[in-house]
Amino acid sequence: EIFWISKNADQYLLNTTKYQKPENKFIYEQTKLPPQIYEPQKLISDGNDVFICFRNAILMVDTKSNIRLFDFIELGNKFGEIFSIQRFEKYIIISSKYYTEIYLVNNNPLWWLNRFASTLWIYIVPILLFFIAYIFMRLYLKERRLFKEFIDFPSIGAIFIINHKSELTIANQNAKDLLSLDPSIQFGKPFDSYRTADFADPIFAFYKHFDELKENLSQRISLQKPEGTFEYIFNISPEWSITGKYKGAIMIAFNITEEIERKRLSNWAQLAHDMQTNLAIIKLNAEQLKNVATSESTTQINRIFNQAIILQKRVRDIVTVGRSSNLEIVQTNSQELLNEVAMEFDESLFPDVEISISSDLFPIYCDKPKLIRALRNAIENGIKAMPNHKGKIELSAYQESRYTCIRIKDNGKGMDEEVRKKMLTPYFTTSKDGSGFGIGTLIIQEVVELHSGNLEINTQKNEGTELIVKIPTRLKKLSLN
Repeated sequence: EIFWISKNADQYLLNTTKYQKPENKFIYEQTKLPPQIYEPQKLISDGNDVFICFRNAILMVDTKSNIRLFDFIELGNKFGEIFSIQRFEKYIIISSKYYTEIYLVNNNPLWWLNRFASTLWIYIVPILLFFIAYIFMRLYLKERRLFKEFIDFPSIGAIFIINHKSELTIANQNAKDLLSLDPSIQFGKPFDSYRTADFADPIFAFYKHFDELKENLSQRISLQKPEGTFEYIFNISPEWSITGKYKGAIMIAFNITEEIERKRLSNWAQLAHDMQTNLAIIKLNAEQLKNVATSESTTQINRIFNQAIILQKRVRDIVTVGRSSNLEIVQTNSQELLNEVAMEFDESLFPDVEISISSDLFPIYCDKPKLIRALRNAIENGIKAMPNHKGKIELSAYQESRYTCIRIKDNGKGMDEEVRKKMLTPYFTTSKDGSGFGIGTLIIQEVVELHSGNLEINTQKNEGTELIVKIPTRLKKLSLN
């Protein structure tokens, strides 16, 4: 018998040539060997069996070319190129000059299962890798989707993600609104190229400062946008890779304008509470002085008393602004309403301001204290707009279709179009000396809205301002929530 190993493509073959003496002929046979083996090293026969040694496996073939034993053994790494194989009963002894191993040969009826298991990993590993990659990809895409939904929450603030090249890669809707960017704008350009208005200059200056330091920064920034002044807190943090390489930055901006105004209102409310106590003392003393006053001082005492009452009402304005949503509708008339409004302005305080009243007599259904409060604030705004508090206020009332209209016109400095658009913005003021807080206009707007009315503003620079309060002609006598 002659045995040898050949290879056809990736398949090793055991070739056998046998000489049969009776028939005087040669018989050639070929047996396919398992596909996982590689690098044949030795072919050894002990007279009964043939051992075929590969670098990673050993096979035993009987004289009929049947594979009787197959197992994976790392022969090449353990025994080198020179080794011997001997069979002793149920044992196989493999030895080299420095190393020997003894294997027990068992008859395993489930050899085919072992064979299947030994070959299965070739297919299982790629499949497992594919599924692992698929799962990670799904998780990554889900994380990206959740992140995108997360950053678009209105309460999250404005989020900018900038890469290591200072290119803006992601910005949520709040960030686009902050920079007045088009919703469909494409990202991937340098951050500075998204500067669309001068009011955003402090934002880009803040990022430039960060880009020089590459460290966490936080700063309060005021933005003078067309619709008003807004306060923001900007935070920016760098991102670093595991190797310490700069990857980019995340910048987040929170609008704290409303929070500041709430705090300001809280401070006003505390101040108003303290003032009410002081005004009550002034009123009490003024009443006591009336009993002992001479005819000459009675007028001054009455003025003190009346002004204390007016101040108490104004203090209540500060305390109740934005809180009271109830209306107590009563019937009054146009002349009575306008006269009561005018009486709140003492001639001694505004000697150079003339308040004229013109109105027909007709009924008005309204929450009288609230409407007087709104009209008083409108007149105060007109007086403040007059140079040196000198000028004329025209106060009139008339009926127009379904509305009762109350008109307040001053001959002050008026407003340009930009200021007129901002006038109804809460807490907006043109005062430069800190004397105004924008609360008067807020009260006017609130009272008009509670009456289901509307506000009309006509103004022109250097020609005065006309404000018309329109409320429905007939409101039922009830409290409206």
